[in-house]
Amino acid sequence: MANERTALLAHTAYSITSESAMSTSGQQEPGFVNRGAHSATPRSLNTFFGVIVPTVLSMFSIVLFLRTGSSVSEGIRVLPQGYWYTVLYASIVLQLCLLVCLVGANMYSRTSFLILMVVTISLLTILISPLATGPHSFTITHQCGSNRTCVYNAIYTGFNYTTLRNNLGRELQCEGLVVLLTQDYGFFQRINIWPPFVIIGVYCASLSAAMCSLIGASRILHALALDQLFGLPLAPAAITSQSGNPWVAVLYTWALVQLNFIAGLVTVFYLLAYAAVDLACLALEWASAPNFSIVVLLLLLLILHYRSPTSSWGYISQALIFHQVRKYLLMLDVRKEHVKFWRPQVLLMVANPRSSCQLITFVNQLKKGGLYVLGHVQLGDLDPVQPQYNFWLSLVDKLGVKAFVDLTLSPSVRQGTQHLLRITGLGGMKPNTLILGFYDNCVPEDYFLLDPAFFHESGGKSSEGDDFGVDLPSLQAHFPPVRNTECPRCLSAEEYVGIISDAIKMGKNVCLGRYFFQLEGERDAVKNDDMERSIDVWPLNLLQPESSSYVDVCSLFLLQMACVLNMSTRFRRAKLRIFLCVEAASGDQGWMVKEETLRDLLGKLRIRASIKIVQWDTVVKLHGGVNEPWSSKPGVAHTEGQPDGLESVASGAPESFLSGVNRLLLEHSAQAAVRFLYLPCPPADSRQSEQYLAQLEAVTRDLGPTLLIHGLTPVTCTEL
Repeated sequence: MANERTALLAHTAYSITSESAMSTSGQQEPGFVNRGAHSATPRSLNTFFGVIVPTVLSMFSIVLFLRTGSSVSEGIRVLPQGYWYTVLYASIVLQLCLLVCLVGANMYSRTSFLILMVVTISLLTILISPLATGPHSFTITHQCGSNRTCVYNAIYTGFNYTTLRNNLGRELQCEGLVVLLTQDYGFFQRINIWPPFVIIGVYCASLSAAMCSLIGASRILHALALDQLFGLPLAPAAITSQSGNPWVAVLYTWALVQLNFIAGLVTVFYLLAYAAVDLACLALEWASAPNFSIVVLLLLLLILHYRSPTSSWGYISQALIFHQVRKYLLMLDVRKEHVKFWRPQVLLMVANPRSSCQLITFVNQLKKGGLYVLGHVQLGDLDPVQPQYNFWLSLVDKLGVKAFVDLTLSPSVRQGTQHLLRITGLGGMKPNTLILGFYDNCVPEDYFLLDPAFFHESGGKSSEGDDFGVDLPSLQAHFPPVRNTECPRCLSAEEYVGIISDAIKMGKNVCLGRYFFQLEGERDAVKNDDMERSIDVWPLNLLQPESSSYVDVCSLFLLQMACVLNMSTRFRRAKLRIFLCVEAASGDQGWMVKEETLRDLLGKLRIRASIKIVQWDTVVKLHGGVNEPWSSKPGVAHTEGQPDGLESVASGAPESFLSGVNRLLLEHSAQAAVRFLYLPCPPADSRQSEQYLAQLEAVTRDLGPTLLIHGLTPVTCTEL
């Protein structure tokens, strides 16, 4: 048993030190991996404990392995026995290991594979033999003392319930069985289908370990020679063959092992190692430390994985993740996209996170496992944006959202947004939906002063930095204060509407979020969880009453987005309500037909929602029959990329009509958590941008959190 502990300790020392020592040499042999300067562990240890001790242990373990055969079995003695015979046999085996290591790492790997096959066959015979071998008796002989020999008769019964029951009781204490188990390490030979299988397996395992120690110790000597730690005596060990094999170092190791100069020294090292382990266990006992188990070990690994501090060593997990992500991104073929697997992939443009945190967290609920990117345009052409990434990533960590960050530098917000819409994402993961904050004259609130995530529970500001050196004061200092009424806007109405038009022309869905600073926080949502909350959807273009279609692409997109939000954790218990606007002139029969059609559609799409019938005759009368869309005005070109069925807002809608629509929404959706409204196409003439925004502002005034959506992507499919 001492031989097994020796092998384990020597092999562990070799595994820890040899690769690191090779990395300092600047050369490597085929079959061995150079892991770079960061893996040079012995540099952080002193030379004695980091290099000399493992080297000597590796050399001495060869001698011990070469002598294991004489103590494995007392029953088979084919060759002559004696001290000099043992030296002869060990020398022959050592010569074989020397030849393999002199050829190089390729020969060593092939030999190791051959030995692995032999050992595997030996193990299989040990597993199969109890089933194939019948009951038989044999004699056990061993030395009981200095002058007498003990002989016992033993019986092997195979798998037998009576034997098992007796062995579990007092019968196990019989003297003959206890020798068999404690003093005859080769007892598996006696029940094997061919007894030499066991001896062959033991010798092959010892040979493999001896070659491993020989090649490991030679590589360490080679690295020591290259580092010139011992000067001229070890200088020839730096010589290598053309293939990089340090053959002189192999001869050095062979000579030291053959002459056995290190037996006395290595014994002292082992005693010191065992003494250190015993002292450590004694210290744990005095400290009353709990014993470790597999469960505790797994918990520690999980804690280290998720809570490990930042280090300069690098992260192997990042390399593995990069490899897997790249592989699966290449497999994500855009040509294989299907509407059944559609999900929101969102680019949210953020001007200042101080006033947009609620919208950022809301979109995190809306993405439904899709791509989520926070985009920001830095105005100018000289200020680099790369140093800002850490602040934005720290903000993402602080808010707890699963989002990427993409920053760009541009002379205008519109041009920068175009850049992000084109280049954000990779492969099949690219944004299909653009979300903007609403363009109005509301004075935004500084969310950094309201969110508990930016404060200690004691009420003071947190000054603790994250793992990348960004603390809260630095984060707050990086983002400018929120805009007040006197500050000029960095974005004009024409440019804002132009961004919407650009996104539609590029085939992107567009969402405008208003009043999301009024959205209840996470803590309030938990407190009000038992209260009846609703998600209200108005899938009709309310600014075009004469447009009776509520099942076009945009309307279905509204339903899909509302359904996605309803499936999120925060809004899972909210009720989904769909409002169907009807006129009295259509009669009860017309209402029922529209309701049944909508209910049938919801059933096919497996959307659980209640339908609310709303009469809006009084609102329609205020419209006055105005049906002149922006794009049909003389001299104005039609909006490019506008698909059929997507209505534009009428340019001449009276103020009374807009107020009537607003009152209708307030009457039926005042208590909703979130409202989804139909966003008409913007005007093609940029001179009408302010009028377009004014109409949207009038319709959504004082509604609360509202998302106006213009959908271009088909998101429904009724085919199996």
